[in-house]
Amino acid sequence: MVNNKPILLIEDDEIDVMSLKKAFQKLDIANEIVHANNGEKGLELLKSSEYEFGLVILDLNMPIMNGMECLDELNKQPELKMVPIIVLSTSNNINDRMMAYERKVAGYFIKSMDFKEFLSIVESWKNYWGYSLPPVE
Repeated sequence: MVNNKPILLIEDDEIDVMSLKKAFQKLDIANEIVHANNGEKGLELLKSSEYEFGLVILDLNMPIMNGMECLDELNKQPELKMVPIIVLSTSNNINDRMMAYERKVAGYFIKSMDFKEFLSIVESWKNYWGYSLPPVE
């Protein structure tokens, strides 16, 4: 999907993690999904030299460090500013959306309880990131 680089999923709900992995499998998306269950662990993975992520999928409502706090920290890290971030949240609150876009997210998506609808969302990512060129190769 994104240059075959690993994708960081920062999500605390194991059912949502399994749903995303199932959607990737169903859509033949080969990117490795690396999982962190809160923003703090996600930041640690992003700062480590173990992975070079092509995309971050971020939940907002998490323990320890929520998605907005994670976005604030990411924006302070110049070496991480080029990693695209999309929000996948249950929140349809306009303030959450505005605050996420103010923090430079590439997209904001509402989690769907219907797997076919969720699959359509993930497929839209596959199509978009399949054509989108990264800032550097």
